[in-house]
Amino acid sequence: MLKSEFVAASDENSELKRKVRELTEKFRLAEQRKDQAEKQVLVLGDQKKAGPFGTVKGLRTNPSVVSDESVNPRLAKVLEKVAVNKEIIVALANSNVKEMLEVWFTNIKRVGIPNYLVVALDEEIARYCEANNVPVYKRDPDKAIDSVAKTEGNHAVSGLKFLILREFLQLRYSVLLSDVDTVYLQNPI
Repeated sequence: MLKSEFVAASDENSELKRKVRELTEKFRLAEQRKDQAEKQVLVLGDQKKAGPFGTVKGLRTNPSVVSDESVNPRLAKVLEKVAVNKEIIVALANSNVKEMLEVWFTNIKRVGIPNYLVVALDEEIARYCEANNVPVYKRDPDKAIDSVAKTEGNHAVSGLKFLILREFLQLRYSVLLSDVDTVYLQNPI
């Protein structure tokens, strides 16, 4: 009886040792991940809240876009009316691309896409969209954006998309950023 108890205790001891080794390895891996996370926090610093253009300093990684529904209440109201399930197709346009814009929104209407919006970069496009029953948002005046939007060509205007996109993301909308020379055969969303 004593020998069988010894064998059982020995087997139990072996099993416990195996479990201790597994737990020790899991703990070591968790500590490594914790150390990596702490290093990332030290490198990145505190989470930065996205601010106006030019105010966010470059980091080794892109800063997170923090939700901030107070960023643009007027845009928020427009998006509430136009977006479907907080998803929207957005195109930027100035009067230099008026003809392409007409093809774009005519095609979108033809395939029955309800959740689209034109960000008008000048008054002419804002009036044109309103006259054609196209959802439009005219940005508040901004010297950095307006100077490019009014005087530059398509490539410079295309670069503005990412500045303007930030406000949509801060309002927690999913955006499909579209060029005005895109033709839709069906709703992509």
